[in-house]
Amino acid sequence: MPKTATLPKPEKAAKRSKKSDVKSSAKREKRDAKQGKSAGKKAAKPAKKRAPQPLYVVADSGIHGKGLFARRKIAKGTVLGAYDGPKVYTDDEDGDHVLWIEDEDGEVYGIDGKNELRYVNHSTRANVVFEGEELVAMRDIAKGEELTHHYGDDWEDL
Repeated sequence: MPKTATLPKPEKAAKRSKKSDVKSSAKREKRDAKQGKSAGKKAAKPAKKRAPQPLYVVADSGIHGKGLFARRKIAKGTVLGAYDGPKVYTDDEDGDHVLWIEDEDGEVYGIDGKNELRYVNHSTRANVVFEGEELVAMRDIAKGEELTHHYGDDWEDL
């Protein structure tokens, strides 16, 4: 038969020494003071910080070199991040990972990509688009699917 906990009978509980109650209360206050707790209140546990899981991962691509692949399902309209790197303004500064953007005023500038978004490969059946510097899903994207962007008319034949 399993052991069960029993509560003291009411008359025995009343006979307990008040001295032991004072001792345990004093010990508790001393311990709480060491831990920085205020009397009678439990200290709140610090919230755990979780790093947000990226929506994509860099891996070998069947299209070209490295590519970006969805780590999980991505819904249409999801912003995947912003293209990051130094700005460039002339063709002399062009490179393998420069994204050319035309702003609202018609000014054209490039960003020499330094983050993982530089691995988005070209496809005429793209599933993501750059809206300015932000990469946005154009449709729902399945887990494991490569993220692709249509580079422009100069790339139609590729």
